[in-house]
Amino acid sequence: MRKRALYLCLFLLMILLTGCTVSGEEEQTEGYQLYYVNAEKTKVISEPVQLDETKDLTEQMADRLLKQPLGEGQVMLLPEQVTFLDYEMADGVLKLNFSAAYQELKRMEEVLIRASIVKTFVQIPEVSSVEILVEGSPLLDSYGEAVAPMTGESFVENSGKEINAYQHVHLTLYFANESGNKLVREERSIYYSTSMPLERVIVEQLLKGPRDESHYPTIPAETKILGVTVADGVCYVNLDQTFSDMALNQQEEIPIYSITNSLVESGSVTQVQISINGETKKPYREHVSLDQLFHARMDLVEEGGADE
Repeated sequence: MRKRALYLCLFLLMILLTGCTVSGEEEQTEGYQLYYVNAEKTKVISEPVQLDETKDLTEQMADRLLKQPLGEGQVMLLPEQVTFLDYEMADGVLKLNFSAAYQELKRMEEVLIRASIVKTFVQIPEVSSVEILVEGSPLLDSYGEAVAPMTGESFVENSGKEINAYQHVHLTLYFANESGNKLVREERSIYYSTSMPLERVIVEQLLKGPRDESHYPTIPAETKILGVTVADGVCYVNLDQTFSDMALNQQEEIPIYSITNSLVESGSVTQVQISINGETKKPYREHVSLDQLFHARMDLVEEGGADE
């Protein structure tokens, strides 16, 4: 009987210990997301992550996002040459410090990486915004100015995860005239899903071509949009090789400023950078350098474009 009583006590003790272990595991949560750049480096995607609420959340996120492979493709958010150095928190601003190589990243890739970092860390209750430092100094934007602390709303990219709703917008798009040497205005009113940023909507509308029979398309219909991202007042448009290889019979600058003028007309950006398969070093049709930020050129617009 004494042995049975002993066994029963041991059994109850094991149940108690097991219950304590389960209780500890319940302190972990999957309420957080890790945001990172897909393998093709065209957009920001996310996956759930389990964190221990009893430990430093910033440390855990930094270790998981900035030091380990992510997603099914096991990609690293930071390129090999970029190192995460340290961080500090001050008045709700999380300052993340990276090695000098961070400032040398291709602008479109850097914007996506920056968006991933900010969207991940602002989930921490104590973090109201995130500031990126390079060797202890603020990150510089496309204008050479220091990038201010950012929130999740600082970026516009097509994550496809926003609540699905529709809103109305009136667009001014720029297509080519018959001779292919001037741009013509075309007004268009559409409803679009708020799960897609307006800038991408504009590029897609250009890809669909004009509705006015006297206007001509500027982007080959077979072109694929690889990414449209906005940061620091600049819209980064990434198209596939078709944009260049199947270019239409127009002056070289017409397609470039068809995109640029249409996006700047929206009022949310002031400059545009266009890349082909993520590259800006190769010129467009041999003579137009893509390694620059384009401003709208209204001198290329022919007066008298039709309204829709």
